[in-house]
Amino acid sequence: MNSTGEIGKERVAEQEEPARPAAAPLGKSRGARIFAAEDFEANQKLLSLLLNWMGHEVTIASDGEEAVALAKAGGFDLFLMDVQMPKLDGLRAAGQIREFEAETGQHILIFAMTAHALAGDREKCIDAGMDEYVGKPIQRKQLERLIA
Repeated sequence: MNSTGEIGKERVAEQEEPARPAAAPLGKSRGARIFAAEDFEANQKLLSLLLNWMGHEVTIASDGEEAVALAKAGGFDLFLMDVQMPKLDGLRAAGQIREFEAETGQHILIFAMTAHALAGDREKCIDAGMDEYVGKPIQRKQLERLIA
């Protein structure tokens, strides 16, 4: 939607900003260091194939404890975090990562990945400290939109 304003004798067109997602895209079309926490082996392979094909470096782990340890070690541009995992679920892992970041002043993007698409699921992920919510099954175009 456009609106027009007048400054002095010059007319200026103003664009309304479109609604934004909870997190801005990562901004890297290639070369991002991405960590994916996913316990289901088929999804691990799919994520690895898609992200490598897109030109990104991918590290995969199968539980939230590994995710927290790697977040503390640093070096990643983005975390893709499954919500339901063994040992430590994605919601609690995100909370622990955010606690660590509060002490260090860092911030890493964490995108929830979940098959849960019920009302309130996205809000639970955001409330737990995740920056964005991605429904499963993950699609290539979805990943491109979030990362590029």
